[in-house]
Amino acid sequence: MNFLLKKILLFNIIIVLFNFHNGLLLSNGNNTTELDQKTGNHDVLIHDDNNKSSEMSISSKILIGIRRKLLNTVSEIIQDIVNQTDVHKLKQCYNSEFAGKELNLFRIPLKDVITKYFEHDEIKNLFKDKKKIQGVIITFIHNIRELLHMIRKCIFAPDHQQMKLGLTSLSHMSPNEFNSMLNKELKKFFSIIKINDQKLPNVKDNTCQDPGRVDTIPIEFDWNVKGKVTAIRQQGSCGSCFIFSAVAVAESSYLIHGDNKIKKDDLDISEQALLDCHPLATCRTGGWPSTAWYMMKQNGIVDEKNSPYKGKRSVRGCKKDLPKSKINYKINKWCSHKNNDEKFIQKYILKYGPVFGAVDAESTDWKFTKDVFRGRCSKSVNHAIVITGWTKNNWIIKNSWGTNWGRKGYLYLPRGQNKCGINQIIGIAFGNSTRHSRKNSNKNENDKNKDENKKKDEDKNKDEDKNHDHSHRHHHHHHYPIVIVN
Repeated sequence: MNFLLKKILLFNIIIVLFNFHNGLLLSNGNNTTELDQKTGNHDVLIHDDNNKSSEMSISSKILIGIRRKLLNTVSEIIQDIVNQTDVHKLKQCYNSEFAGKELNLFRIPLKDVITKYFEHDEIKNLFKDKKKIQGVIITFIHNIRELLHMIRKCIFAPDHQQMKLGLTSLSHMSPNEFNSMLNKELKKFFSIIKINDQKLPNVKDNTCQDPGRVDTIPIEFDWNVKGKVTAIRQQGSCGSCFIFSAVAVAESSYLIHGDNKIKKDDLDISEQALLDCHPLATCRTGGWPSTAWYMMKQNGIVDEKNSPYKGKRSVRGCKKDLPKSKINYKINKWCSHKNNDEKFIQKYILKYGPVFGAVDAESTDWKFTKDVFRGRCSKSVNHAIVITGWTKNNWIIKNSWGTNWGRKGYLYLPRGQNKCGINQIIGIAFGNSTRHSRKNSNKNENDKNKDENKKKDEDKNKDEDKNHDHSHRHHHHHHYPIVIVN
């Protein structure tokens, strides 16, 4: 984060924490002294975009002002948790790390937690619109209060209901922003029909057939460990999870079944190129992975560098003339299967690779998930993900909410209970190397040409034999040699 942006952020944090709205002021000498020591009680110099500067005095009057309702509640909950629990219990419910930094709410002043959180590259882009800075900070503090309530509840819950919580890449989001990431098309489809009786809407989709016998299903398996899963991506405030899921499945399909010329760290298929070919309202409505696979088949695969992700659909729409991917891989078919048992899912993953799946991710618990998810959820799915494998007790799931969510971007979901509707639907795409296809095509074409030439030679021989016989019958006193030109 550059110097100017950091100064702007710090100033707005101070305004929010100590002098924001409604005249809710409360004298707090300790906070004033602490902040005076950090800032030197000097004026802060802020430079605008035109290189003009204006002095904004941080006087003691501003420093002692706080938002009584919100900040007092946060302080009270923190103190209550500290008084009622020991370190061991707290560790079962709280992970204080964010983006490699220690942001411990029970040890670090709230101002410092906010500053360090918003300094991260994944978050700082939020401040391109300077008018929204204070609103985002206030939402973040509200979410911290909610997180603390959840931690306190977790500490006193039975062991099987406890889950590690903490700050994630979603912790700054308002309820509306969080809901905008969910897939309304998935939710609508599964809420109004009997799953076994319907095909997926608006897409050509085949039902996945039983993959047949698998000798053994291991207790643990993960394609990521085998180097066949690409890096975690970030969909942002757009309901494009289905595109990220479709792309992740296609990338793994190439890594497992392709020509192995591109390694996973160099493989990055463009989600934006696919999003731009969907309807204008797709970020709001969501969609189906099958449509993304269909577009890959029709338009070809595009690399991220040729169409970087923007988090919204381009007004210009679909660009079919973009350079095609260097991976030389073509998606040619796909399938889906609904109402699955766990063995069916495991066999598909073992035989073919990671599969598209879906979960209900609507509850607030998802904003703060740091490990195994044991929070609230229904079986009505609304978020597309990718199942890459399993442990003895959990599914291993690749998500599209950045690396600072879950366990480095991965979700661990309890098995054996259709948790959050994980068994409702899976899907997978199949493809082949286009280089291999062209080679085979050329070989087939050469074989065809050879056959045609051979047939022509045979026909020519027959004609010449006929001519020779005819000449011999009518001019048997002449003997001409038969010349065959190959």
